[in-house]
Amino acid sequence: MGGTIDLNFNPALTSLDGLAGITSVGGDLVVQGHAALNNCAALAPILGFPVTPYSPAADSVAGTVTMAFNGVGANSPDDCLNAYARQFAPVPTTQVWAMLLLMLLIASNGAVYLRRH
Repeated sequence: MGGTIDLNFNPALTSLDGLAGITSVGGDLVVQGHAALNNCAALAPILGFPVTPYSPAADSVAGTVTMAFNGVGANSPDDCLNAYARQFAPVPTTQVWAMLLLMLLIASNGAVYLRRH
């Protein structure tokens, strides 16, 4: 997108999901003053995901990135990158199966019989 994205002081703004399709910014990216905004994961692709911590050399913003005075979790490019990474983090299957087996053992007082059908 050519030009600057300048989002300022909308205390009711809770989502940036409408910006998820933007692949680059030709000017500055400014997101500030949104007290109800607690997640900025939608910006991660233009901020250089999967490169973390944030590096201006890896982003797709021609100008500067300014993020401030938003809700907790949306005040820096690193907040956006981390939120995006958490959304797509792989499920630790080995740990999940171990927990399920442990719960099964506890629920059955240790008498678990595995049978193949």
